[in-house]
Amino acid sequence: MPAASPSATACTAGTAGTVDGKFERWDLAAGAQSYGIVAGPDGALWFTSTSHDKLGRITTCGQLSDFPVAAGFHPTRLVVGPDQLLYATSGAGYGQGSLRQVVRMSLQGHATYITVDGAPTSVAAGPDQAVWVATDYATNSHEEIARIATDGSVKEVSLPANGQGAQCGWQCPDQITTGGDGALWFTEGLGQGGFGLGRLTTSGDYQHISPPDPTHNTPGPIATTSSGTVWYGVQRGSIVGKVNADQTVTEYKLPEADVMSTPDMAADREGGIWFLITRGQMGGPNSTDLGHIDSSGQVSVIPVPPLPPDNIANALTIGADGRVWITDGAAIFAYSP
Repeated sequence: MPAASPSATACTAGTAGTVDGKFERWDLAAGAQSYGIVAGPDGALWFTSTSHDKLGRITTCGQLSDFPVAAGFHPTRLVVGPDQLLYATSGAGYGQGSLRQVVRMSLQGHATYITVDGAPTSVAAGPDQAVWVATDYATNSHEEIARIATDGSVKEVSLPANGQGAQCGWQCPDQITTGGDGALWFTEGLGQGGFGLGRLTTSGDYQHISPPDPTHNTPGPIATTSSGTVWYGVQRGSIVGKVNADQTVTEYKLPEADVMSTPDMAADREGGIWFLITRGQMGGPNSTDLGHIDSSGQVSVIPVPPLPPDNIANALTIGADGRVWITDGAAIFAYSP
């Protein structure tokens, strides 16, 4: 298990969270629904508060603050762009009625809004000094990846209508990352269920890559390790996989039998990957574990302390302090490896 590294920034004030073993928890305001989370360029953690229409900020010492976005925007996933600004997708609406915007926010809370053609599902910092956005339900009936330049201009790249690109039904493409090969990688749904992986170069060349059994899952998270390896998870099933250098896929079966989903993943600094494991059933009793696979393929699972009722872990990232930071809706957790 990788060891925590020293904090990149010094905290001068904050509130200690509730400690449970190696986990520390900070409760959020009543009604908050934290979703995406990312390590900011200022050493703090930034997260989306979907129900409150805010981006939240928590220092590694537990000092909380927040910054509003437009009413009804419902921010979901976010990333730090090459300009050191925060980019967050809107989760408002569904399908053709979605709000097709990305908010760009400074560390001081100044927000501007950028319109894309499709409904944004996730966002990644690209290899080309731009931000790339996975979108669904584009107006031209093709699924698209949008490129946002630092000046705010947008270029849409349509995916081919080959059964993986057009009118996928289930969010396709779903989550996106920049791979070690300098291309954009994303999980994508198939029209009749199942999933695959998409690879898109910055010049627009698209490639579909099938996992060993593309029919038994729906698309989930994707992330790139420090060594450049692309890893992915699924929304329904107990599988985590990686893409090898020759573009073959290796999958790892998780030990839990009642896995509902692996909603998010993030790379550590040693070539391994952290991921969330949601166990139980949708709408019923559930719990969350924190999973880790090191560079040798060794799988570890750590139970997360019980979450508040009706809350579920959504996302995670690695903070400047080396801890794994997790959003669960009503609270923020930090785990010390």
